[in-house]
Amino acid sequence: MVKYFSGKKDIDMNTTGNSQRTLLHHAASGGNLDIVRLLFEHDNTRLNFKDKDGNTPLSLACKWGYQEVAKYLLQQE
Repeated sequence: MVKYFSGKKDIDMNTTGNSQRTLLHHAASGGNLDIVRLLFEHDNTRLNFKDKDGNTPLSLACKWGYQEVAKYLLQQE
């Protein structure tokens, strides 16, 4: 599903719900490196977007111990 949507340039990949978390937040906090990489194929993925608690995708990956995701996100800065 993410692959389908990531190929659509007119879709805002930074859309959030009540938590103000983007798809990138969810992928990073779940340690899903493949999804994180797919999201960065989309031009408007925002790395430093903060959720309602002030968390960025990078801070969530670090919090939950997903080192490979954190390393990848650091390379995108």
